[in-house]
Amino acid sequence: MTYSREYFNKKAREYYQRNKDEINRKSKIYYSKTREERLKKQKKYAALHRVEILAYQKEYKKNNPNKIKEWKKKNWKSYLARPEVHQRIKLKRNKWMKTAKGIYCTIKARCRSKIIEIESQNKFIEWYNAQIKECFYCGISEAKIASSNFRIKRLTIDKINPFGAYLIDNMRLACPICNWTKSNYITYDQMIEIGKCCINKLWKKLA
Repeated sequence: MTYSREYFNKKAREYYQRNKDEINRKSKIYYSKTREERLKKQKKYAALHRVEILAYQKEYKKNNPNKIKEWKKKNWKSYLARPEVHQRIKLKRNKWMKTAKGIYCTIKARCRSKIIEIESQNKFIEWYNAQIKECFYCGISEAKIASSNFRIKRLTIDKINPFGAYLIDNMRLACPICNWTKSNYITYDQMIEIGKCCINKLWKKLA
């Protein structure tokens, strides 16, 4: 007597329903014991097949936009609530925020709410990448800011004329302290003097 595939599937489902609690208990024990080993294998496989995995993911997202949207509605909040996911996203965001594009997007969002003119993205990125990465006023380098105890770890964008637009001729790289000190009240020339005589010494204490 031969048995069909459906027959075995039916028997397997019946067995699972009868022994559901015991199977789940053993599965949890097994997965907790082999977690590290499975993660190592997954990482190794992902590293070896990175190109194929990314191509498959891209194709799947393209062909199943509704499924992706539905999954996000159901699971996105719980997914983001996982500590390791939250930490990974935070690290990626912090890294992106230090790039020329990340800085531009941050400024653009601020300009949109205040209706301030801003340079085009390509021109801004070209300008930013061409700059020497040190404060125009006090001379502190971005590397020293990053290694200090200060909360902000990068140079900021200061407008020479605080009431003007974010255009090439009106922008300078400035450390957070110089940018906040200058604000809308201190002139460009005055800030150069303050940066050299006062803020430069302050950074030496913070470093």
